[in-house]
Amino acid sequence: MTFYKNNKIHIPTEWTAEQAKAVWELLDDITSAIWDVHEKGILKAMHIEDSMLERAARGEDHEPFEEDDIPF
Repeated sequence: MTFYKNNKIHIPTEWTAEQAKAVWELLDDITSAIWDVHEKGILKAMHIEDSMLERAARGEDHEPFEEDDIPF
């Protein structure tokens, strides 16, 4: 079996177009369901990450986060 490889996952190259479409649709459904349940936590985590990246880009030290700041 041959795989398409990137840094995170390996995808079989032998899938038919129909198989690839079915997986794509499943992942889209899973993504939507996760967003529906965890939207606020995901947005908070994204905001925290963006803030840390912005501070790092400016060369600022980051302040440690309290456990309650992390949504998971």
